Amino acid sequence: MQIGSEKASSLDLLSVVVASLSDRYGLDSSTGDAFVENWLLIVVLSIVIAVLVGCVAIFFVRRSSRRKAAEPPKPLVVKTQMDTEEDQGKKKVTVFFRTQTRTAEGFAKALAEEAKARYPNAIFKVMDIDEYTTEDDEYEENLKKESLALFFLATYGDGEPTDNAARFYKWFTEGKERGTWLENLQFGVFSLGNQQYEHFNKVVVVVDELLYEQGI
Repeated sequence: MQIGSEKASSLDLLSVVVASLSDRYGLDSSTGDAFVENWLLIVVLSIVIAVLVGCVAIFFVRRSSRRKAAEPPKPLVVKTQMDTEEDQGKKKVTVFFRTQTRTAEGFAKALAEEAKARYPNAIFKVMDIDEYTTEDDEYEENLKKESLALFFLATYGDGEPTDNAARFYKWFTEGKERGTWLENLQFGVFSLGNQQYEHFNKVVVVVDELLYEQGI
């Protein structure tokens, strides 16, 4: 075997090592050849086993990822806040607000905090009137359940409601004839606006009149 201009392979190097070991320890050539063959067999089997183990691992990883992808998402559970035993029997007051510059919201929250300190046996809930319902038809159903409500409403422009109160105002003023349906509701109104407006506080004046007419 010549090791020179041509690059020696791993098998050639192994043969040289085995030959030198055979000469040193007095082994015949057949023993050295058998050793080389057995070593090659071991190497091939090791490679095959490693490939098989890798394939099995990849298979299980892909199978696991497919199962996770196929599993439907868990349904979203929306928890609703129920009245606790401590709150049952207490007077409930809903403070509605609707504002253009957040002034009405500030007054509503300030009143609620002050009222909580003065009347610990009552429950005060501050509510954005635009978020009170998702559908217009629910206004009537929900308002019938109220026993005491305060309305903090602003007027701007030519006696118009704020943008985020327009839906409630339109429903309340332009809806069908409802007759007397708020007879169980006690209410109060708080108006915000600019005295320079021609129709100063028009929104609250209209809401106050309708609440009175539909509650007697």
